Amino acid sequence: KVFPPFAVEPFLYFEGQDEVVEAVYCLAGPHRLRDVRIGTAPIHEMQSVQYQTREGWANDADQTLVTRQTKTEQLQAELKGYTTQEDNQSALDITDGIASALPVPQVVASRIAPNEHWLQLVFPAGLSQGGDTHGDQHVRVPIRIRMRREGTTDWLNLPELHYEGASLQSLRATIKIVWTTGLKPATADLEGWLGWTEGRIANPAQTIAPGFPAWQAHPWFIGDGTADFLNPANGS
Repeated sequence: KVFPPFAVEPFLYFEGQDEVVEAVYCLAGPHRLRDVRIGTAPIHEMQSVQYQTREGWANDADQTLVTRQTKTEQLQAELKGYTTQEDNQSALDITDGIASALPVPQVVASRIAPNEHWLQLVFPAGLSQGGDTHGDQHVRVPIRIRMRREGTTDWLNLPELHYEGASLQSLRATIKIVWTTGLKPATADLEGWLGWTEGRIANPAQTIAPGFPAWQAHPWFIGDGTADFLNPANGS
């Protein structure tokens, strides 16, 4: 049980590998607020906490620390890739049938007319090949997202996003879909050679077994057509 009660649903999100929570608490009527604590610890002594109070008097300034309202849905869905044989990574493991060895897409829906829609991903066992924890054996995961309006059948492909890791520790990542009036894609916010490393506008089919179909993002993402990818190396 939480006291004081939440004014709106709290917002939990990832900032790098940290978890951040935004929350607004409220009481009925004006209150003099002194010595605010979390448990037994004075809140002003907690370096990782930013806070703001408003007692509720008519001449109080508006609070400005939390400026957005959010809705969170816990999907607990697994993004499943190809399942290959242990002794032959180029062959599918069809012990339980071909369908069990193929990637399984997950479907989510946004709220009505949101400003942004965030998808939060967790790799609970990290990303590392052969148990390496020193960054020598990177593992890259391609993620494909497509969108359509409710009631329509035309899908819009987004760039194929690549996330890369070299750690056995849990990794966290966020995909932010932002609705804007801008006429061109925003500058790519990529993280280097770990984390979000690349966004491919076009990707040919993978011919090495078990294979993977080609991918082409919507023309809106192509820009001037001089490159079919966005990565940290060229700053675009």
